[in-house]
Amino acid sequence: MFNWNKKEKPFVSYSGMGGGGTGLVFGGGPSAPSIDASGGTKVPHVDSPDGRTYHIFTGAANFDVTTAGGETIEVLLIGGGGGGQSGGDSAGGGGGAGGVVYRHSVPISPGTQYPISIGSGGSSDNGGNTTGFSLTALGGGRGCGRSANSTPGGNGGGGSQYSGVPNKAEGAGDQPGQNPGVPNLTQYGNRGYSPDNSGDTHYKFSCGGSGNANNNYLENASFPNGSTIISDAPPAISTKNLARGGYYSTSPQWADDDYGCGGRGTPGGNQGGEVGVVVVRYGIAP
Repeated sequence: MFNWNKKEKPFVSYSGMGGGGTGLVFGGGPSAPSIDASGGTKVPHVDSPDGRTYHIFTGAANFDVTTAGGETIEVLLIGGGGGGQSGGDSAGGGGGAGGVVYRHSVPISPGTQYPISIGSGGSSDNGGNTTGFSLTALGGGRGCGRSANSTPGGNGGGGSQYSGVPNKAEGAGDQPGQNPGVPNLTQYGNRGYSPDNSGDTHYKFSCGGSGNANNNYLENASFPNGSTIISDAPPAISTKNLARGGYYSTSPQWADDDYGCGGRGTPGGNQGGEVGVVVVRYGIAP
């Protein structure tokens, strides 16, 4: 369908999204969704910024559907961020962000539990995969260090300045090749940056790849259908850094409640990546 270096085909108390109801009642605010479901941290439509219901998953759980009412849901999956690496006496590469998977109009069935698994942040290796709704968001690749090459992942690990490693290049972003044949799908997975990529528009020194269309560590993803599942979400999501590549730094880059971001590269030691997340939304079609 769409294709921009991605393949078409992360609290507070809150609930999900879909394409079945109109979502508005004249003079009465947003109407209640037809879907009745539990799981994760649920933000009901009356408490969310956009009148939709959200479920936010940061650990293994089930999305448990009691009634569906003919509606569908939107889902966002982000893998765990890859670990950054030490460069010893020079710069280490940052970890790649977890891969980003977004699908709209996902059909669900009443009386069904949908298991969700959240990818851990990589310590000194790749982040873990996030899964749910028959989709997989790959963990980010590790950065390149003094004694370890970068690796591919959802988004690839950053390259290293240190010339003594066998390969100081960046890792590849493999997310676009996942989940083949799934409709209504947008996926982001980009390569990391090495010092040789300094001419690129969004280059950051030894930065891991970021899960957005521009491979830019300063932004969260947006989607071709205009979905606001990130920007209009409750603050537990909308105010966070999501799926951004780690880069070389001597100070922390991400907060503990950011999701899917790569660990920073360091001159000594290493920094782990951030845990992944799943967001479910329903109530008004995007």
